[in-house]
Amino acid sequence: MSETARRLVDPQGGDFVLPAALKQLVINLQQRSEAALALRREKLATLEDDESFAAEAVALSTYAEELLKASRTIVNAYSHAIASPRPSLQKLAFAQEITPSNLRRRYTSTHVSGVAELLEESPSIDVVQHAFPSVADMDLKGISKAIDEEVAMRLSLRAACITGGLNVLTKVLSPERAREALLQDGYVLPNYGPTGSNGGFEFERIPLGRIDRGVVMNAAKGLGREYVEYAERELAAFDDISKARGN
Repeated sequence: MSETARRLVDPQGGDFVLPAALKQLVINLQQRSEAALALRREKLATLEDDESFAAEAVALSTYAEELLKASRTIVNAYSHAIASPRPSLQKLAFAQEITPSNLRRRYTSTHVSGVAELLEESPSIDVVQHAFPSVADMDLKGISKAIDEEVAMRLSLRAACITGGLNVLTKVLSPERAREALLQDGYVLPNYGPTGSNGGFEFERIPLGRIDRGVVMNAAKGLGREYVEYAERELAAFDDISKARGN
């Protein structure tokens, strides 16, 4: 952990402090969960057959659960493994209906690494998404001006990856089959739009390191030197954390 991050977790005085970066991410995740609940509740009201209703209900619950679990894990990992001073662990555990001794089971060392990365002055978003697969690029907006700029770059880079991937595949496949191939690889959903967000944030949750390297770097080269440097940095950070975690 860098000295900058260390100062954030070891403030002067004896009160527990949840760093602003973590607090903003938790708020963003919970707001996305609430928005998804509202949107899908409207859809549930329009479904006439019970099979569709049942499927949509469990899909809604799963989606919201993933986001809320991520926000809980962020708080637990920071509070129990990083914070100095810690909050009342008894109070934190009681709020989750568990014992203090079970707090350690609510996060892993990978989660701690992801949280620690967020405390850096210029964190790697790939490292954060490696630790928290539910976190989309847009969930990190509002943390700082620098991260907002990186999120904007990632969205442009992702959109260029889609265009580049389609251009490569259409040399050997029809446009329809090329898009199907990208869909099967999990790179893009059917309604992924030119703004870089499809509302479900599925593609935005994939670290750049999990996308074909050639596609990422070709997309970055088409956008300019700044994007090339950013892509190289993120891919290297993803490789480092993957090697450290053995995956």
